[in-house]
Order: sequence, then structure tokens, then C-alpha cells
Amino acid sequence: MSYSNNGYDYLLQEIAKGLRYSHIRINSNTSKTLQSTSFLYALIELLNEKGLLTIEELDDRKKQVAERLVERFKESGIGLMYQDKEYDKYT
Repeated sequence: MSYSNNGYDYLLQEIAKGLRYSHIRINSNTSKTLQSTSFLYALIELLNEKGLLTIEELDDRKKQVAERLVERFKESGIGLMYQDKEYDKYT
């Protein structure tokens, strides 16, 4: 490994490795998210088609669960950054 230019080349190599690793992790997480989302949408559609669940019921429950999860994450202190929805002050 070369340390020419006072370690500049080494630093660039380390930064490139870190960026490649981040890219690989993001791709993996995106793939898993897509797989989970596809499964959930299919399940929701089936339950709705069978008359076991309405979209309105699902939306209401989703809001309740989201609020509960946000509180749980805030209390756990795991470093979750939650951003409230943006509201247009002109509407």
C-alpha cells in the first residue's frame, strides 16, 4: 500500500472503500424493502378483495400504529431521526 502525498492516496482509497460499502448496504436494504413492500401490498389486496379489510380501516389503523411506533423509537433512544410532514403555510 502506498502512502505517497503524505497519505493522501491512502485516504482516498479508504474513502472509496467506505463509499462502496455504503452503496452495497443501501442496495441490499432497498432490495429487502422492495420485497417486503411487495408482500404487504399483495396481502392487503387479497384481504380487501375477500372483504376482510377495507382500505379505510387499514388507513386508520396505520395512523394509530405509526404514532405508537414513533413514540417507541423516541423512547428507545436508538438514534432514529423522525421528521414531521411538511405543511405548506400558504394553503
